[in-house]
Amino acid sequence: MKRFIKGFYRVSSLLLTLLMVVNIFAIMPLTANAAKKTEKSYEIAIVFDNSGSMYEFGSTSWCQAKYAMEVFASMLNYENGDKLWIYPMWNVTNGEPKNGDEGSCNAISIDSKDDLITIRNLYTTKPYGTPLAPIFEAHKYLKTSKATEKWIIVLTDGEFTSEDREGAPITDEHKDLKKTLLSVATDGIKVQYLGFGQASALAPDESKNFYVPKKDDNNQEKDLKEQLIDICNNIFQRAALPSDRLSGKSLDISDLSMNNLIVFAQGSNAKISSMVNPSGKDVKVTLDSGRIQYSEITAKGYKGKTTPKKGEQYEAGIDNKLYGQVVSFDKADAGKYTLNYSGADKVEIFYEPNVKLKVEFKDASGKVVDGSKGEIEAGEYTVTSTIIDGVTEKNVTNNELLGEVNIKTYVKTSKEKEYKAYDNNAKINLTPDSATDIYVEATYLNDFTLSSLDDESLDWLTGLKVGAQSLDFKVKANVQQPENWYKISDHENWKPVKFDITVKGKPLTAEQMAKVKFSVEKSAGGKLDYKCQPLPNESAYVVYVAQDKNGKYVEPETGAYILKAQASYVDEYGSTHTADDSAMFEIQTYDKFWRWLFWILIILVLILLWLFFMTRKVLPKKISKDTGEVRVGARNKLDENFVDVSYNRKRGTITVETNDAVSYDNQASVTLKIVPVNNQFTRSKDRYFKVVNISSENDSVSIQGVPYVQNEEGVWVMKAHAKTQNPPPIDQDTINPIIIVKSRATLTGKLKNG
Repeated sequence: MKRFIKGFYRVSSLLLTLLMVVNIFAIMPLTANAAKKTEKSYEIAIVFDNSGSMYEFGSTSWCQAKYAMEVFASMLNYENGDKLWIYPMWNVTNGEPKNGDEGSCNAISIDSKDDLITIRNLYTTKPYGTPLAPIFEAHKYLKTSKATEKWIIVLTDGEFTSEDREGAPITDEHKDLKKTLLSVATDGIKVQYLGFGQASALAPDESKNFYVPKKDDNNQEKDLKEQLIDICNNIFQRAALPSDRLSGKSLDISDLSMNNLIVFAQGSNAKISSMVNPSGKDVKVTLDSGRIQYSEITAKGYKGKTTPKKGEQYEAGIDNKLYGQVVSFDKADAGKYTLNYSGADKVEIFYEPNVKLKVEFKDASGKVVDGSKGEIEAGEYTVTSTIIDGVTEKNVTNNELLGEVNIKTYVKTSKEKEYKAYDNNAKINLTPDSATDIYVEATYLNDFTLSSLDDESLDWLTGLKVGAQSLDFKVKANVQQPENWYKISDHENWKPVKFDITVKGKPLTAEQMAKVKFSVEKSAGGKLDYKCQPLPNESAYVVYVAQDKNGKYVEPETGAYILKAQASYVDEYGSTHTADDSAMFEIQTYDKFWRWLFWILIILVLILLWLFFMTRKVLPKKISKDTGEVRVGARNKLDENFVDVSYNRKRGTITVETNDAVSYDNQASVTLKIVPVNNQFTRSKDRYFKVVNISSENDSVSIQGVPYVQNEEGVWVMKAHAKTQNPPPIDQDTINPIIIVKSRATLTGKLKNG
């Protein structure tokens, strides 16, 4: 029977459940992206007053109480282990019993949304008085629960009449109902009271975990729907979209993307058709309740009527005003949408923002530091966290749809047991540590939580290695003596060597200088005394050359010297930083001017020698044959090697001759004596040489078309001057000459420079 009834009512139960969920969403949102350490779990025990007074004389209290229980049950996340228990005061069955079944008053378990039909189908078989026992039973059970949120919800319409179901009188201890309810608001258990009809009006005491529905602005009791919304705000926290976001059918969420939107339309003909995104496509529907309405199952002896007769004791009233439709839409990126609906008296939209956390570390200079590799250096940081849109990644921290935002940063070193909390943008001093745990948590809309613990991109914050501080600690040597030159005879006017010390390019404070250790040693040079001391009111040390510890002059050896300084500094985190630099100078008996003069003279000599070398006249580097022809009678033969060159850079000889195999006994030959014309600035192949003498046994020699012969004295002269009494000497400049030697054999050849 139970299985049949569950199957019969499953669809209608689910639809009504969705409607109730939306009602509860009216003020606060679903928990989204909750930090792992703060994820909530619920276990709720409802004390259901199913006494006779809840049904008689046309009362609708029983109907409203069952409606409320179904609302509460629909809010739970059963997949995460949430659970709801119903503790009836009197025996109930699932639907009207058969064969005399009187049911039981044992607690009823609601383990999934498929069980919601059980609530609507509850049938009371013995509606008697109002005992306190179910309250104590619920409290006893919840004490054993491990849920983070434990609630007792008391639904009743009048005063409690007995201690237990056997009719034992109420003790003095429990005559005060509020005091009794406060007594079970212990062990982390919260109590919610909801009275119907003539029930006692109790004042809340939220500091002691006792809640009642809030009154309206005129201090009047709200209607049931608004009371349920108020109760679920206390328990679950939900949020409703401001009414001005929906104008006609135009829905504006252009400033924030959504994980989902739940639309609740009320009215006897209410219908939600679709939601269209800015691109004209329908947004996916994840759940549609269809048409939902009130329930009609009562108790034994009471007939349920929507309009009971006035004064009829055994007629129970039915609230027939609950109609509507609930539709859940999938993710919606920021934009303007069209919501298609009709026949609704009122439309409410509830939302879950699509947001994520962004965390930035900024150093003392305001520069964003990348810690994604899991390591960061010690120092003072500002942790700036913002809530950003999960799609557009725009900063939406101050968006009205997030309500009041609170962001905290929590830090714990490997040596600490507890986290220290810091406000957003607070300065945080990170000290060297092998594994510092940091997480950021942001809350919005009262109960939404974003945590870096749930974001894989922020995993580096856990177990963050904090290394030694990078201080850019430096020592800079400055020899104050002009030209780094010390003349012994002028030792009374010698200036010291100064070593400036900086951190990040700035001088150290007096407190920092007190933590500096400074030393100097001579790494090159002869015998030298020196005195080292800090400069008062400066971030520097000075070294006085050729002075003993008392400041008395001690004559040094001459030569070049190097003084190496080393400084170490312990920062505020206990890390040691070192730096060094060297100063070079000379000590001599003479002025540095003479050193410069000596080198200037050396350079001048070298320049003169180079000029002398380059301006010398030289022959080409190479002189070789280009073409050659030997003619003997009518025969023409090419001579393979008819040139012999012998010369140095300044002078030489060129011999041109036939070999015996070609010319037999008619050998043609000539030897030219040559001298250079050009200096070394001229390229070798462009250099000229001058023929100054000819030696040959042949009849004539022609050079560059100029014929030469021997005169009567046997001296070779130009043919034109052969008979001149004092012919001019051979003095012909030439390059790549053509030489012709004429005798019985004729030899023609051309030379070329290389």
